[in-house]
Order: sequence, then structure tokens, then C-alpha cells
Amino acid sequence: AWSNTGPWGIEWGGYGSLSAYRADLTGARLRPDTQFAGSATDGEWRTDGDTRVALQGRKSLPAGSDLVLQLSTSNTESQHYRPHVDWAYLDLPVGDASRLRVGRQTLPFLRHSETRYVGYAQATVRPNPAVYVLSTGSPVDGANLTWEGDVQGGTLRADLGVGRSSARAGGQPVRVRHSVV
Repeated sequence: AWSNTGPWGIEWGGYGSLSAYRADLTGARLRPDTQFAGSATDGEWRTDGDTRVALQGRKSLPAGSDLVLQLSTSNTESQHYRPHVDWAYLDLPVGDASRLRVGRQTLPFLRHSETRYVGYAQATVRPNPAVYVLSTGSPVDGANLTWEGDVQGGTLRADLGVGRSSARAGGQPVRVRHSVV
């Protein structure tokens, strides 16, 4: 990971990961995950499994607002290393304890959404896999309202998000026309 503040007060950051794998089986192909396009034959080394690069820019605006843009590239079935917009949103404060994000974003599923590509990081204990099937993890074009406050010595966070999303699974398009989280 890397970050730097550049011209016009834009904070730049990024990360990259390189995944290498080798097939050790005869008569079949190894594919580390069904979402990735590559697969290896017996004895072949590949670096296209979970290799990805991302760049994010954040511009702080008056009154505590932010503009955020993140671009990334990987070898998923739908991208084949073509850069795409992970998120591009305006983040606005709403009162003392709430924020409103409007634009393309990943909704906060179990605080997993913004760390899911960084070394398989998990900010919470991993829930049952069926929970992740409910969401493609794809960016959502919509809005998210977050409230976070102190409750009896701890922190409670509530999110309400709405929007539209689309992804590819097994080569087939998946479209979510309305989503409320």
C-alpha cells in the first residue's frame, strides 16, 4: 500500500497484490477462484489468480465533505485487466454522527466491503458463506446513510443503503435492480 498528497490537495493512495499459483495435477486445469479468467495446466505457473492493482484519490471539500474515486484492475472474467471504477462518490456529513454517501460505492456488508481485496483482510469474524451469496460485492450506484455513535461504552453503527448493481457470475450477468441494506 502507498499514499501521498499531491497537487490540488488530492490525497492519492494505492495497493497492488501479486498472486502466483502452480497446478500439480494431471488431466485437469487449476483455477484458484471461478471469478478469475485464467487457469493452469499440470506443472504450469500462473500469476493471474488474484493479481490486482488499485489507485484511489480523495479530495477533501469544505464542511467535512469528501470526493472519492477508486480505479482498479484484475483478471476477473468480466475485466481481463481493463481498469474499472470501484467507487466514485460524494461523502457528506449529516449532523454530528451521520454521513451520506451518494454515487458508486460498495455498501458496507459486515465492514468487509472496503478491505475485501487487501490480503483477504476481514475486519470481523467470518460469517456463514451464505451471507456473502446475498451480495455480489459489486459496486452499487446509489446512496448510503450511516450513523455511528457511542452506546454504553461501545460503538454502534447503523447503515441504510439503496441502489442498483450488476456483476458477472459464471459468465452470466447478474443484475440487482433494487437493493436495500
